[in-house]
Amino acid sequence: VLTLAVLISFLLALGEEIGWRGLMAPQLYSQHTFVCTALISGLIWGVWHIPLIITGDYSSGAPTWYAITCFMIHITGLAFAFAWLRLASGSLWPAALMHATHNAFIQSVLDKITVDSGRTAYFSTEFGLGLAMMGVIVALCFWWIGLPISSRATDAQSFTTHAAPAKG
Repeated sequence: VLTLAVLISFLLALGEEIGWRGLMAPQLYSQHTFVCTALISGLIWGVWHIPLIITGDYSSGAPTWYAITCFMIHITGLAFAFAWLRLASGSLWPAALMHATHNAFIQSVLDKITVDSGRTAYFSTEFGLGLAMMGVIVALCFWWIGLPISSRATDAQSFTTHAAPAKG
């Protein structure tokens, strides 16, 4: 079941990843530091989801403002890992696979095993404090550790042209 969830999630995530990591991240990185690239791409990625959170069935049951705040923190933090995977590998495939696995795990495992205690929506799911805190930890780890990104980050830009040399 989880394998099928990852496969379906992969097809959906790939559409986002072509834009966020395939096109945007290398272009941003050609002009900004890694931290700026991750922050900008993460904020744009998160804002793209806000209409779904407001109008759709894509939320946790917590107040909308709370769900959006936690989701934005969570997604912006994850953008550090996704951007690094894209830039370090020179390919969008690792980020797309991580995106799919992340979504499948949350929606097919974490949400299913979480028991609603009345306040659960404030702490669990993509819209709760738990994953928001995890996003902050991920971002801080990538920021402080400063994992290297090879020159392939800009050399392998099959979707973009005229990239400046990468900045550390």
